[in-house]
Amino acid sequence: MFNRVLFIGLGGAGQRHLRVVNKLMPKAKLMAYRQLNKTPLLNSDFSINKNSSIESEYNIDIYDDLNKSYQRSPDLVIISTPTSLHFDHIIRASNEGASIIVEKPGCVNKNQASKLSEVLKKNNTKFLVSFQRRLHPLIVKLKNILINTDDREIDNIEINVGSYVPSWHPYEDYKSLYACKKILGGGVLLTESHEIDFIIWLFGLPKTLKSSISSNKKYNLDVEDSANILLEYKNFHITINLDF
Repeated sequence: MFNRVLFIGLGGAGQRHLRVVNKLMPKAKLMAYRQLNKTPLLNSDFSINKNSSIESEYNIDIYDDLNKSYQRSPDLVIISTPTSLHFDHIIRASNEGASIIVEKPGCVNKNQASKLSEVLKKNNTKFLVSFQRRLHPLIVKLKNILINTDDREIDNIEINVGSYVPSWHPYEDYKSLYACKKILGGGVLLTESHEIDFIIWLFGLPKTLKSSISSNKKYNLDVEDSANILLEYKNFHITINLDF
């Protein structure tokens, strides 16, 4: 169990982690580093709680200086910033000797992933990317079924993931959301990556991969809002269609 938990980012995802930690580790000292402070106290349904504040609701110390927050020697750091900022925060937390939970995806490209692997191994860091859908009872059951299944019994698999970004965070303009901005690591491929993760977790890496991405021009976003992916394995293939 952890004694001092530092949250980097307290937007929608960060506050979800905060609620969980507060419930599971009620004696832990909580602290947070925030840059923008634009997200108010949220209820679990993402509605705004106007009757309290994050500080009073969770008895959490909030800093606007990252160095000061690390002076408190956190033993667990939970990173819930825009995707493009994950890499630098993971490196810092690992070098500070903390265990790490980071929102998915852990980083945005292969070079970052390679560097992170080196640093995390060097520091012997306990590290988790928040691909929590691996833990869903149905996915766990499917994995157990597949253990005793011959690949030749599988014909094909099709996964369709659809959502509507403007409904994600009703308290803010969706066009300011990290998922809708290239500079913040947005786009449907990185944002809706849960299914890509658990497919590789269930079946391993494919023999070949083909993909196409597109963006609906009427929304005037600089990221892709749909993607079609074909993963080819020895005896079957998987298609993944992502759309927000």
